[in-house]
Amino acid sequence: MPIVSILIGAVAAYALGVLWYMLLSGPWMKAAKLTRDDIGGGSSGGMGAGMMITYGATFIMWLVASFVLQTHLLPLVDSAGVNPFRAVVGMWLTFGLLSTVLSTLYGMRGRNLIWIDGGYILCGSLLITAAYTFIGR
Repeated sequence: MPIVSILIGAVAAYALGVLWYMLLSGPWMKAAKLTRDDIGGGSSGGMGAGMMITYGATFIMWLVASFVLQTHLLPLVDSAGVNPFRAVVGMWLTFGLLSTVLSTLYGMRGRNLIWIDGGYILCGSLLITAAYTFIGR
């Protein structure tokens, strides 16, 4: 099992999220219809326990995604002779973008949230694919 590439993929996807949402925090909060107080970062700038749980869960989910992609899905893609990056974009279009669009629209959030959150999922998945392609094979 490619443990190193699984960990590198998960850490890379998570680290991307840190940068992604630091750069896009304003547009994200506007589209999500949230304030800094709503997410626990009010005037004190502190981080509530709820956000610590959110960050921990986010890393665990990226770790699970990296594990599933690298041990189950991408080896199948390889055996079929399909480009893994192309396959991951297809998986994102089928599942990632679909779930992002539906949760955004039914949650009555701003439509820009689709591209902010959906773009992060795509880029994080491509980082996991890169870890598999260049380290884990």
